[in-house]
Amino acid sequence: MHQLLIEVAQADGNVDVQDFALHGFSGHTLTNRAMSGSTLGITQLFSDDDQMIVTIYFLSQAPDKSRFKTFAEFVVLRNSFVSGYAECVAKKRVTSLFLQ
Repeated sequence: MHQLLIEVAQADGNVDVQDFALHGFSGHTLTNRAMSGSTLGITQLFSDDDQMIVTIYFLSQAPDKSRFKTFAEFVVLRNSFVSGYAECVAKKRVTSLFLQ
């Protein structure tokens, strides 16, 4: 899937692909720098230990309902959400291991 995202980014020319590691997950995110269209970004989290893949789509919003106005503001909100989500899932994973 990562290769597919790289190919999409190269074909579009206005899309970034970044790899990351966060709270025990590996992942990558594809972001539309132009902030146009219906999808602003896609983030995938992978956990080999759990055999889990999570795909998150960040959809465009009407300007009057959006919490961001600029690309930089969108990136901050996206990163905060992804970090919080990964942290929450990581805590649940640890709790589940202790309950077994």
